[in-house]
Amino acid sequence: MRLFSRLLAKWNKTSAEGTFVIAIPLIPRKRAKDWDQILSKLQATLRSTLGQTDPDFRIIICTEDEIDLPEARHPKVRILLYGAGRPPSAYKNTHTLAIQDAYARRMRLTDEAMRISARHLMFLDADDLVSNRLVETIKALPFSCAYALSSGFVMDDATKKVALCPSELIKISHFDSFCGSSWVFSLSPQSTLPRGWLRLVKNTGHHQVREALSASGTSIHNIEQPLAIYLLNTGHNMSGAGTSDSTPGYYGTNGAAIAAKHGRALTPEESKEFGFPNSL
Repeated sequence: MRLFSRLLAKWNKTSAEGTFVIAIPLIPRKRAKDWDQILSKLQATLRSTLGQTDPDFRIIICTEDEIDLPEARHPKVRILLYGAGRPPSAYKNTHTLAIQDAYARRMRLTDEAMRISARHLMFLDADDLVSNRLVETIKALPFSCAYALSSGFVMDDATKKVALCPSELIKISHFDSFCGSSWVFSLSPQSTLPRGWLRLVKNTGHHQVREALSASGTSIHNIEQPLAIYLLNTGHNMSGAGTSDSTPGYYGTNGAAIAAKHGRALTPEESKEFGFPNSL
């Protein structure tokens, strides 16, 4: 652990500045069913995210485990050490503890983003992909306390086919009601996010976040341009067989099936935009 900490200090010291923080709360190795697959998906996510057209960003990964990936040593990537010395009970493979653990990591990431005076914060699951114009697009928009990716792609991991969400195939009101990697929060001084906003987001399902933020008076800017790909059918998503006691979610299970059966391959332009297939 001491060697790992020294390496982290060395890598983080060279990390580039960026006011747009893309925060990745990584599942602990002790709770992963297949750590190699976790790292493979994380590598894809990092490759996709590092291709931003606007350089004013940084990626922060919250983990207590060594991430032996070349992308994790990229100047734009910082490792935020978490969880050293946590009791073994924190690693039980249960749905409730998994949610609590993810929330704690998001809290740690939020505190760090605020400490470094970040202007935007996006939580990104460690297996999803984003457009190379994500940062550029958000920064060009009028100010809002929150930005919702109301449209996006669902990808079946087995076939790599995608389906647009929402659509005639996936009948859901907004992509952000489906995917956790779909919100960008403003941390600038003029932002009026409600007190305890992160706990509010944590305590509501994906489909309720929009309603909860709206009820608190938070301004939300909807982004119709698909800027994220929600990867399903990996065996690690909460909407599937994420933990031993989690029930497969209707939209997660059927979203993957719809993409696999009725979806299409990404166009060459879309592949370039999302860093695919180099990322997967």
